[in-house]
Amino acid sequence: MRIVVVGRTSFLAGHIVAAARAEGLDAVLAGHADDLPAAFRGAQAVVNCALSPAFRSAAYRAQDDFDLAVARMAQAAGAHFTLLSTRRVYPEQARWNAVEDGPAGGDDTGYGRNKARSEAAVRAVTADTCAIFRLSNIFGLERRAERRTFMSAMLASLRREGVIRFDMDPASRRDFLPVEVMAATIARHLRQPAQGVFNLGCGFPVACGEMAAWLMEGYGGGRLEAEGPVRDEFFLNMDRTGARLGFDMDASKLRQRCVAIGQELACGKS
Repeated sequence: MRIVVVGRTSFLAGHIVAAARAEGLDAVLAGHADDLPAAFRGAQAVVNCALSPAFRSAAYRAQDDFDLAVARMAQAAGAHFTLLSTRRVYPEQARWNAVEDGPAGGDDTGYGRNKARSEAAVRAVTADTCAIFRLSNIFGLERRAERRTFMSAMLASLRREGVIRFDMDPASRRDFLPVEVMAATIARHLRQPAQGVFNLGCGFPVACGEMAAWLMEGYGGGRLEAEGPVRDEFFLNMDRTGARLGFDMDASKLRQRCVAIGQELACGKS
């Protein structure tokens, strides 16, 4: 089975390709500037991990919606399309134990609103035969500063200054999932692509301060500086995804991965 994952330099795409190959799939990476119609020829499934920079903050424009463009090309090639969306499609009142059938028009960020619009546009183009995975905070050993995530910010400041800084209360609880688990779940889906909307997170809330503590434990030092209120709390309900694809995640596994990332970061110190 041939799989094409769009996003040649994407942190997520590289892990998805590796996991798909481990599942015995013929998975390849394609760049956003490649001849994608040619790349999709003969593919059974396409996953998009590429994003236009304007999509993060500007008002929605269909010409900036790369998910929509890739979905159209996959549809023309007769390939199943998988869209990687975000937990930010859930508004504030629906983000605690968020379920796929709940409100999903976007939160107060441009990115959340745009992804909600993109989901609707892709579903219309594909006649709802696509799969949409709404991702929580996906993390790993992230060294590229341009990927602006919670974990990459922690890793950068810990390595540079020995300090992790929060602009919120460390008790703020969020949903975090190791990138390796995310990729393995997507790979299982690609073996027999489903259709519909699926959450993809750890399925339970974890205090951000705990994540920092586990990371510093592995790193062998560091301190946490925090100022601000409890904010942006969320976690994703994983019942639908677990029933379809199987899922096994708990706090001890989350801690183990954070500690291991801290150790790997320490080994790479200059």
